[in-house]
Amino acid sequence: MLSNILKLFTFFLLISSLPAHAACKSTLTLGLGNIWPPYYFKEEQVIRGIDIDIVKFIFSQANICLRYKQMPSSSRALIELKKGNIDFLYAATFTQDRNEYAMFTKAYRHENVRIFWSEQQPSKLRETDLTGLLSFGLKGVTNRGSYIGENVKSLMAVNNSLSLISVPTIEQRMKMLALKRVDFTIEDEVAGLYFVNEHQLKAITRHPYKLFNADVSLMFSRTSISKEMVEGINVIIEQNHQEFINIRKGYLASK
Repeated sequence: MLSNILKLFTFFLLISSLPAHAACKSTLTLGLGNIWPPYYFKEEQVIRGIDIDIVKFIFSQANICLRYKQMPSSSRALIELKKGNIDFLYAATFTQDRNEYAMFTKAYRHENVRIFWSEQQPSKLRETDLTGLLSFGLKGVTNRGSYIGENVKSLMAVNNSLSLISVPTIEQRMKMLALKRVDFTIEDEVAGLYFVNEHQLKAITRHPYKLFNADVSLMFSRTSISKEMVEGINVIIEQNHQEFINIRKGYLASK
C-alpha cells in the first residue's frame, strides 16, 4: 500500500515538474528591445508590462507558449525578424516596407506620439510643429528603429541626423533632455508620461503639437510563421479588446 502511494506521489511530482510548453501547440520567440515602461519592463527579474501581458493573454487563448530573446535595439529586432531568427514583435506600426517581410495582426491598441520638452523653452514655440522647432535651431532625439511617421523620417534625412538623432532607450533620451543635451525627445505619449511621473521630472512636459498617431499590432515574420496562425490570433484579438483595455488600466490606474 505504501509502495503504491509513493509511486502515485512520484507520478504527480513528475507531471508537475514538466515544462509549461509541454501542453502548447507551438512556442514562438518574441524579440525584446530595450526596457520601455509601462509596455515592457522587468520587476524582480519577471518580464511585465502592458504589451507583455496582452501578448501573454493572446497566447494563452491560442495555446501557444512564449519565449523571449533580447535585442540590442528596435532596429536590430527588425533585422532578426526579417531573417526569421525571432518570430514576432509587439507594438508594431504597419508600413509598406515592413509588409514585405512581415505579417501584421489586427490592431490591439492605439498609440499617440508626442514631443516632450522643457517648460523653459520660449512660449512662442508652443504654437509650432516639429519642422518649426528644428527651423528655430532646437535639437531633438527619437527612438532608434521606431516608425513615427513619414514626416519625421523625411526630416531626419533632410537634417542628416544632426538636429534629430536616434537613441535606443527612453532612459537615455530623457536623461539627455534633462541635462539639456537636446531640446526635446519624441516619445509614445503613455510611455513619456509614465517615465516623467515615475522619475518626477517636473520640468519636462508635453508640447501641444500632436506629432503622430496610429494603431499598433503584433508583427510576425513571414519566414517562420504561417498566415493561418496569424489569422487565428486575429480572431482572439477581435474578441478581447475589453480585456486589453483592462490590462492597460491596471498599469495606469495609479498614474
